[in-house]
Amino acid sequence: MLLTTTAMIGGFVVHLGALVVHVATVWFAYQLGGLLPAILTFFTPPFAEVYWAFDTWMRYGVFFNLFTQMCLAVVAGYIFIFVVALFGAFAEERIAR
Repeated sequence: MLLTTTAMIGGFVVHLGALVVHVATVWFAYQLGGLLPAILTFFTPPFAEVYWAFDTWMRYGVFFNLFTQMCLAVVAGYIFIFVVALFGAFAEERIAR
């Protein structure tokens, strides 16, 4: 039960982080490309982050900038939640037996 609760709370925190990253991505797209890229970015969340991370890498020549670090932190958070939830499900199944 503790692991699943941890995964649920972690999921809430990571979802908020993903929302912040997506809003930052839309703003970034607006600054670099204008209104149309910002609108397209708004409606394609995971793909837009990958595209703009690659674009900033090619544009500035640095992969580990603040934007890509935020994107990687969100991905790491989702992986952490998945692993904790998986262990929680196995632990609860084992306790139920």
